[in-house]
Formats: sequence, C-alpha cells, structure tokens
Amino acid sequence: MRRSPGGVGDGLPATPSGEPLLARWFAVAMAVLVVVGVGVTIWAALSIRTTDLEPAARRPPGTATETHLRGQAALGEDRSEETGVACVPDVRLVGDQGARDAARRALSTACQLLDRDEQDGGLEPARAGLELLDDVGGAIGFALFEATGLDSSTRLVDGVPFVELNPKFQFENSTLAAPFLLHELAHLGAMDWPGQAVDVADELRALEVQVRACDLLVLPENPPRGCLDAEAVLEDPDPEAALERAGYEHGAE
Repeated sequence: MRRSPGGVGDGLPATPSGEPLLARWFAVAMAVLVVVGVGVTIWAALSIRTTDLEPAARRPPGTATETHLRGQAALGEDRSEETGVACVPDVRLVGDQGARDAARRALSTACQLLDRDEQDGGLEPARAGLELLDDVGGAIGFALFEATGLDSSTRLVDGVPFVELNPKFQFENSTLAAPFLLHELAHLGAMDWPGQAVDVADELRALEVQVRACDLLVLPENPPRGCLDAEAVLEDPDPEAALERAGYEHGAE
C-alpha cells in the first residue's frame, strides 16, 4: 500500500517519495470547471454587449393597455393602500409602508415640479395626466420589471391606470422618480392612451416633459440614466427616426 508522508496509508495515489498525487477525477473536474468558467465569462461579455441599446430602445413601446412593455413584473406581497397626498387626494399609493412612503415622496416632488413650471408650461401634459389619475382614483407603486433598465410603465388594472416605478428609486432616492412619474402622466394627459399604443408623437411629448422635469430637479453629480437617455433622444438629428428604430409607430393622421 502506498503511504503518504508520515506513513499513513490513506489509499490515495502518491509519488515514490510518498507525496500525494491528485486523483484523476479531481483533476478532470477542475479542468471542466475552468472551461465552464471561461464560457460563462464570454457569455457575460456578450450579454453586456447586447444590452448596449440605443437610448430610445431602452424605453420600448407598449400596447393599448400598457405604456411601455416591461415583461413580467414582481409586486410586493403587501398591497396595502393609502391616499392623502395634498395635491392629489384620491391617488392611491400601493405597497408596504416603505414603498408607500417612497411613492409619496416621488408624487409630492412631481407636484412641486408642476408648481415651479406653471408659468413655463413645459409640464402641462403631465398636469392634465395627474388630474385624470386623481379623478379616476388611479394608483402608484413600485414593481420589479423583467426589463430591468426600464424606469417606469403604466398599465390598466380593473380599468384604472396603475403607474409602476422601478424599485431602484425606492431604495436609492425616491425623489429622482419624479421625472419618470411625470413621463407616465404625460401619456395619460394626451388622452390617446389607453386605447391605442403610445406612438412617436406621444413618446416625444413625454420625453420633453421628462427632460424638463430633470432640468428642474436638483440632480446629483450622476443623474439618472433615464434623464440622459431622454436628452440623447431629443438631441438626435432625427428623434422621430430614433423612436421608429426602437419600434414606435406613427399614429393616425
């Protein structure tokens, strides 16, 4: 029997001097793991490359009942509701206490931006949308989107608009969600959605509202990517063509 140093016979392969050798199965397993690791690294690099989309494509078009396609969405188990935001007393805030508090801050900030912009009028489409959301008792909450890069979307729940915000705003700085909330409200204010998918003109209008809100909001050194994306689309030599490439269509004349 081969013995390891010290004279202990453990049954494992060893050199003539008694030093243990790795079992063949172990060496093969390690080689396979190395190959798998290299494969995963390559796959991850390719995945990052495929997510490097044009700014317009990071906010995809939706349907007649969903402003922007977000894939499956995971909502928190707690669906508690409360109302009482001064500027819109009938808008419902949905989620656990933390989510409702964050939604309240985002909504209150949006109302403050509307007040600051009252003379300029750049946020007027969103103002109309906010009034409609309040009139019908619409809701605001946070949802984890399958399309993780999407900042916001609105869908119909029992015929009533439910504005869904990316949960990153809940856990980082909920006031930064205000421009994206106003983006969704601009769609509501246009009175075209729901009933037909957001088209090129609708999205351009909402992006203008969003950029105006981003400008009014005191942003950190690194503003939300969505603000930069909206600016990039509007500064494109042909914004309509950029949205067309992202899948948006022109509405009926």
